[in-house]
Amino acid sequence: MTAMIPALNEERTIAYALASLAMQTVPPDKVIVVDDGSTDRTPEIVDELSSELDIDIERRRHDVPMGKTVGMKEVARDVETDTLFNLDADTFLESEDYLERLLEPHHETDVASSFGTVYPTERSSKQDFYEDQIVEILPEDSLALEHVREDLEIENSHTGVVGYFKRNRPIIQYRNVDFHVQQRFFADGIMRGFGSMLYPVGSAVLYDRQKLVSVFDDYEESLGDDLTNSEDLFIGFAFCDRGWSNIQIPDTYTRSALPGLPKTFKQNYLWGSGYLQSAYYFKHLTFRYRKKRISTDGGTDSDQASLEYTDPDSTTQVQTERSASDRATTQRTKQPMGRIITSQLIDGFYPTAALLMTGLSFIGLMAIELILLFIFLEFVMTIVATGVTKTKRLDLGRNLIPFVVLRAIMLPVLTYTYLRVGTDIMLGNRDWRK
Repeated sequence: MTAMIPALNEERTIAYALASLAMQTVPPDKVIVVDDGSTDRTPEIVDELSSELDIDIERRRHDVPMGKTVGMKEVARDVETDTLFNLDADTFLESEDYLERLLEPHHETDVASSFGTVYPTERSSKQDFYEDQIVEILPEDSLALEHVREDLEIENSHTGVVGYFKRNRPIIQYRNVDFHVQQRFFADGIMRGFGSMLYPVGSAVLYDRQKLVSVFDDYEESLGDDLTNSEDLFIGFAFCDRGWSNIQIPDTYTRSALPGLPKTFKQNYLWGSGYLQSAYYFKHLTFRYRKKRISTDGGTDSDQASLEYTDPDSTTQVQTERSASDRATTQRTKQPMGRIITSQLIDGFYPTAALLMTGLSFIGLMAIELILLFIFLEFVMTIVATGVTKTKRLDLGRNLIPFVVLRAIMLPVLTYTYLRVGTDIMLGNRDWRK
C-alpha cells in the first residue's frame, strides 16, 4: 500500500493526518505528500515528521496549485503497489485498524475502492487524539507539536455564545446528523441491497491502484483533469459502470475538518453538482434498471463490454472496449445501480417542489398549511432515520436544532444546483472542474 496526502497550506492539520497513518495496525509501505504549492509551513512540518515518525514519508511539490486529481494521477501512475490510499490533509484516522479493515474487501477481484465512516472533527476528538497519540510520538521541541498545541489553544479559547460560532459548532452539529443519516441509514441499505456504494467518501479511500489508473487513462483525452466538480464521485461512477464495487466499512472511523457557513454552501454545491454531472456522463448507467451478470473483474456476460462517453469539446462518442478473453470467467448478478441513481435524482427535486409550492401559496393556489406539513414530514422522516440508527457517536438531542435550522437554509442550494447543471447541459457547457 502507498498512501497519498494532497496538501495545500495545511500546517494546522497535516500532523494529525500523518500521525494517524503512523499508528495504524497495518501502516502503509510509503507515504507521499503532494505539496500543491503551499505558502505556509506545511513543507517544513512534513519534512520534520518524515524523520520523527516510524513511516517512510516522501514530499513532492508543485510550484503552483494544480488540484487533487493531478496529484492522484501522478502518484497512481508512478508507484507499483497494489493499492493506493488517499487521505485528505484535513482528515485523520480515528480507528487504529482503519487501513487493516479497508484492505479486507480487496481480496475480492471486483472491489475497486473501500472506505470507512466519516464524522466531523470536533474539539474533543482532536484533544483525545493529541493526548493519546501525538504527545507520545513527537519530541517537545517539534514544530509539528507546536502547531498542534497552538491549534488546540485557539479551539479552547473560544467560549460562550461567540465561541460557539467561532468553533464552527452549528456546522459540526448539522453535519453530525447529516453524515450519520447518509452513512448509517442510506449507505447501510444500499450496501445490503446492491453490494456496492455509488462512490466512495473521498477523504480517506483505499483504491485498487490499477483500476484507478484505468479510469484516469480512459478519460485522459476527453476530460483531462476535469473529472466534474467532485472527482471522487466521478471515479466511483466509473467503477460502478465497469461492474466494480465501492465498499463501505461501517464500523471504522475517520474525522474530517469542516469549513464555515459560506464554504459549506459551496461544498454542498460541489457535491450535488458532481453527482448530477457524473449521472450525466454515465447516462447508460443512470438509466440501467435490469439486472446484469458480470465477471469478477468488471466485464459483462456479452462478448465485448463497452463504455461510451461524450467528449466535452465535441459530439464525438469515445469508446473503450474489453474483450471476453481479458476477463475472468467467474460471473455473478448485481442489482442495477441505475435504480439508486434515478431515485436520488428524483429525491433531489424535493427542495424545488417545496419552493414551487410556496410560490403557489402566495397566489392562492395552494394552502400554506399543506406546504408546512410537507416540510414537517420530511424532517420527521430524517429524525426517525437518525433515531433508529443512533449510536453512541451521535447525541441526537444536542445536534437536532442546528441540523433542522441549517438543513432548511441549505435546501435552496440543491435547487440552484439542479438549475445550474441543467442549464450547463442545455447550453453545451462542460466546464466542470473542482
